[in-house]
Parts: sequence; structure tokens; C-alpha cells
Amino acid sequence: KSIFKRFSKETNQIKKLVITYPNTYTIENLDSIKSVLQDELNLNLNGQVAFVPESDAVAAYYFNQKIMNDGGFFDENFSIS
Repeated sequence: KSIFKRFSKETNQIKKLVITYPNTYTIENLDSIKSVLQDELNLNLNGQVAFVPESDAVAAYYFNQKIMNDGGFFDENFSIS
């Protein structure tokens, strides 16, 4: 909790917060994090905060890199590159 208190003064500037968490986290682990965000930082968990499993975040990152840096998944013949 103490690490979150460090950011309590800046929470009014947060429009959207995405938190990644390990795939091994239980519902209880997530509930603890949600509780701190809501109780200590007064963040709205309905729309202001999103939770994404780390595996999904990594997949989204690599997907984005493939699109942005390599031009996508298909070559000029529409074959998978």
C-alpha cells in the first residue's frame, strides 16, 4: 500500500490506467489490488482502470510491433510473412 500512497496526489490526472498482472494471480490477488486502487487512490474501477494478464499484454505488444515496424503479417503476395 505504501507505494500507492506515493502517487495519491497525482490520481486526479489519471484518465486511464492499465495494470498488467501475472497469469498466476488468483482472484483474491486481483481483489487486493483493486481494493488498494479504490480505497487508497480513489480510482474508479469501472472504466478508469483496466486489468490485463501479462500474457495478453505481451501478445498485444508483439502484435503492435509487427504491424508498426514490419508492415503487418502479409507480404506483397498476401502470403504470411
